[in-house]
Amino acid sequence: MFDWYDYWGLANQLVSEQENEAALRAAVSRAYYAAYHTARIYAQRQQDPPSDDHTQVVLWLKRTHGCGKIGKLLASLKRNRQDADYEAHLQVNIEAARAAIALAERIVKELNALSS
Repeated sequence: MFDWYDYWGLANQLVSEQENEAALRAAVSRAYYAAYHTARIYAQRQQDPPSDDHTQVVLWLKRTHGCGKIGKLLASLKRNRQDADYEAHLQVNIEAARAAIALAERIVKELNALSS
């Protein structure tokens, strides 16, 4: 089975190996998907899980006791991913890519701590 956290590793690779904007945009996107899929899997293991819809997962986290902060962080990372994927007029620099990677790592670690 695919380990979604491998996307986080790929995001790090993209930032460290290439500093062109396409690689940085892809890094933001991959970091988000590492966090999103970790959140989706966590939510599916709970009572009354949300659908797989990205917005529904974020809303579920925000409403679930102990996960509200994680939901806000994931919502922020989702906005960053959408900007990187769809907004050509916005520049994605290395600092933004590194911040997205760090945010994804924080989300994953916090969800893993809740799962333990």
